[in-house]
Amino acid sequence: MDRRRRRWLVGFLGISIALVLVAVLILVAIRQIGGTLRGEASFQGRPTSYWRQVIRERMRLRSIPPSDPFYNPQPEAVPVLLELLREDDVPFRREVLTLLRDIGPRAKAAVPAVTEQLRDPAVREWAGEALQEIDPKAAARAGVKRSGKPAREDN
Repeated sequence: MDRRRRRWLVGFLGISIALVLVAVLILVAIRQIGGTLRGEASFQGRPTSYWRQVIRERMRLRSIPPSDPFYNPQPEAVPVLLELLREDDVPFRREVLTLLRDIGPRAKAAVPAVTEQLRDPAVREWAGEALQEIDPKAAARAGVKRSGKPAREDN
């Protein structure tokens, strides 16, 4: 291969790699801006749609490394978690309720949404456990026993 052709090939590859990197950066920015434009809550500068994917990946892996932002859930994540409780996916909502439970009393803003989750038999136990950890008095008012299970099934 002659020198001119090699330089052309190296230049072409360099430009191609640069274009791919720019495309990836644009896609990340669009995703972040899209969440903001849709009025999504944010945590650590990222919208709810981003955290939805993080939690789904966490569920898929079934292991939580210490670098996971939800390894030690923070109360600043509560607005995002409340939006994620609106999902239809039952295992996903169970995971969100577990994260709210782990935040504990610092997630007081979640009490109405978690109490609402008690109405769904598929997540009732997780909601009860979360409510017990967040606000034991609210849990008692909602009829949740200490085990996290509602005292009555008509919730």
